[in-house]
Amino acid sequence: MNDKVFPTAKWERLISKERQEEQSVNKFLKLTQPKSDEVWADIGCGPGYFTIPLAQKVKKVLAVDVKEQMLNICKKRADDINLHNIEYLQ
Repeated sequence: MNDKVFPTAKWERLISKERQEEQSVNKFLKLTQPKSDEVWADIGCGPGYFTIPLAQKVKKVLAVDVKEQMLNICKKRADDINLHNIEYLQ
């Protein structure tokens, strides 16, 4: 596996308060203004930092990651909040 791929064991850092301060999902959503009838793709979705909030706004999100473990984490997080409009692609 490429050494530039984020280590799965540290996935919680990708949804941390520090990341929110550096890369605000709310600012992203405000700038992009996703519409309820749109389909979006999150390439390199990891644990769903952008995927999950985006899926709450749009028709469907394609969550793409090279690591099956990251997709599984994203899916569990989405399932935990009963969010089922995400397609997971490795």
